[in-house]
Amino acid sequence: MITSIHHVGLQSPSPHAALAMYAEFFGTAIQSKNDEAWVSSANGRIRASNGSAPPRTASVHATGLAHVCIQAQDKAVARERLERNGVVLLAEPLPLGTGFHYSYARDQEGRLIEMENAPFLQSDPNGWFGHVAFVTQDLPRLTRFYAALLGCQASQGQRVANNHNVDRVAQLQGVDLEPVWISGLNLTLEFWRYYAPLLDDPNERQCGYTYLALEAEKPSEAKSFALELGATDAPPESVLSHTCPSVRDPDGNRLVFVSTRAVETGVEPLQDARLIDHVLPARAAYMAEKQRGKGL
Repeated sequence: MITSIHHVGLQSPSPHAALAMYAEFFGTAIQSKNDEAWVSSANGRIRASNGSAPPRTASVHATGLAHVCIQAQDKAVARERLERNGVVLLAEPLPLGTGFHYSYARDQEGRLIEMENAPFLQSDPNGWFGHVAFVTQDLPRLTRFYAALLGCQASQGQRVANNHNVDRVAQLQGVDLEPVWISGLNLTLEFWRYYAPLLDDPNERQCGYTYLALEAEKPSEAKSFALELGATDAPPESVLSHTCPSVRDPDGNRLVFVSTRAVETGVEPLQDARLIDHVLPARAAYMAEKQRGKGL
């Protein structure tokens, strides 16, 4: 029913400027459609529509659609491209024992971005999308919903605590979290349940990204299925002059369903929708080689 993660949506008083750093990071151009701006990587898209900038800078661990992750092979080139467009890294990129180097950053309007660098890949100056991340207080409920809606398996990660590098990346003290990933489409969905530190305001929500768009052959049927799974109704979204049905997931995050047929002539097709399927095996081989080296 759901064929891809079509795009992530945001609002900005300057849609074109809001996406400039993505265009340079991915080595592509911004597409302008009416009052919309679009940028595509090989495996994903982001859309900026005209509207207000985020009213505040949300905490890293506030509930909601928290960040997008962009990945690249060359750490120095990736960082230069981001900083040239006003992006500020929260800390130096650090390894966390997975093969990647991690850093969080803020764009010019305060949205949270995760940059992951993949030194185990062959040199490539251009980046791509890695995942879209949610923070939730009810990890089982939200991951059951998305696994069923997408028809994909959820993968439980090990609980992370007492890790100084994780604290440094997140710029938080005493991080204690539990992760789940849902893979199988062009982008991975990542879910975090933070047990610590506690938010100053327990009701704080993310506000940087406005929705996640899912591509479906029949959006109205996808919406009905989402409602059966526990979503609630939401106002439609106009995308490329098409009225697209929308819901809110069990946590209140907005989902928009985009017709496959409607977008065929709207934005560029993805050049390598399965790019992540190449990245993850390369990482696994790299980590296996490191483990063999330790055994010698």
